[in-house]
Amino acid sequence: MQILSNASSIHHCLKKIIPKATAIEAAAAWASIGFDAYDLLFKHKRKIRRFIVGMHFHQTHPDFIEACLSEKAVKF
Repeated sequence: MQILSNASSIHHCLKKIIPKATAIEAAAAWASIGFDAYDLLFKHKRKIRRFIVGMHFHQTHPDFIEACLSEKAVKF
């Protein structure tokens, strides 16, 4: 098991595992845009089986929400 304790380690891990994954299931308190892992996730969006994203305190970027509205596997 590996503990990912900061944004840099999380970002590095996501960039490494998204291309190798056969399916993606994740939950996040919020989501943003404009970084490599975001671009990679949407390049592999067919792999997303379930993705729950929080919206409390308006932290999730509106462009992320708009990009996911048509994705049935993504819930807010």
